[in-house]
Amino acid sequence: MSKLNLSENKISTIGAGALGSCNELKNFDAKKNQLSSIDSELFSNCEKLSHLMLGENELRAISGDFLNSLPKIKTIDLSFNKIEAIAENFGSSSPVRHLSDMMVWKNGILDT
Repeated sequence: MSKLNLSENKISTIGAGALGSCNELKNFDAKKNQLSSIDSELFSNCEKLSHLMLGENELRAISGDFLNSLPKIKTIDLSFNKIEAIAENFGSSSPVRHLSDMMVWKNGILDT
């Protein structure tokens, strides 16, 4: 499976092992749900993932190791959530050379 669209549901959690056998996944869309957090292990077997859409949820924070297992990520949409800060080490231990678009508008991010 290369695309998984879970958008516009009432999903509040996705277990860490939910995508365990999705090693061919390239597009993951869970926009317009009720996700309040994303386990950093969720995408551990998704090395080909290039588009991650998590906009319009209830996300409050993004961990620094979030990108560790996503070496081919190109697009991340985190817009319209409740994120107040992005960890200083976000993406620092992962090669994000392919990342071209990261959307974080309409959050509560403060300049510190």
